[in-house]
Amino acid sequence: MQSLLPLPPPSLTADNPTPPRHSIAVPQSDSELLTSCELGDVQGVRRALAGDADVNCRKRVALGCRVFSEAKATKELFRRETREKGSGPSEIRVATSSCESALGLAVLADSLAIVQLLLEAGADPNLPVEWRIIRGRAVWTDETWREIVMKGWDLTFTFRNALELCLAEGVVTDYTGAPVTAAQVALNNFQIARNKPGALVKLDNPTQPQETFDQCDLIPNLNMVSLLLQYGVRPTKRSRAALLRFNNDPQLIQLLEEKHRIRSLQQTERAPRKSRD
Repeated sequence: MQSLLPLPPPSLTADNPTPPRHSIAVPQSDSELLTSCELGDVQGVRRALAGDADVNCRKRVALGCRVFSEAKATKELFRRETREKGSGPSEIRVATSSCESALGLAVLADSLAIVQLLLEAGADPNLPVEWRIIRGRAVWTDETWREIVMKGWDLTFTFRNALELCLAEGVVTDYTGAPVTAAQVALNNFQIARNKPGALVKLDNPTQPQETFDQCDLIPNLNMVSLLLQYGVRPTKRSRAALLRFNNDPQLIQLLEEKHRIRSLQQTERAPRKSRD
């Protein structure tokens, strides 16, 4: 399938109604930093920080779609089910959104070493960590674009600072700002949806609801909590309540430690082995 995104983007974006044409691009140094944070690549982070990478940079998600004026249900020949198809005039539109920050990606990767490198380099742990997720659709219509894409996408994960993210203490809302119960329950159980890998994620006419994002565990790391506090993160009301729960529930701490042990083993198994010369 030919990519839609290399085309010049029209003046439509989730962040800015009239973006400059270069707004989709991510600087090379920032791209290396974001990718390394996402992969848990400590050496890659060091290389990027030694250059001119912005330690507070954020990954970008670009959505490119053929947008129809409306959608119609049509019945397939010799089949019982109906299928939704685009109808009327259509045009290609592009929307972009700033998403997970470098520090946020390091927290999601559960990399204490990378979080420390970023903080030492000046990353601000008190900046909000926020990202949007758009679901795929069988047909992208003008109404969908105006009511969902332009107003805030399907899901927005908001953490007031890196500490809230580390503790899985955020809120999940839809494009109207209303809570999304299922995603919030998942977050409360230490599971979260995140954008696909890469500093610049290009979504070309996604048609399946879940092809635009990944799901992962977000297990609170109490060592990371201590590190963030050392570097001046300000506890919010929500994060203070979470810390009190951990202090009053030894079984919860034991469960988290066991989850971290299992995750560390999985990461070790996935890591490429160095060949012996």
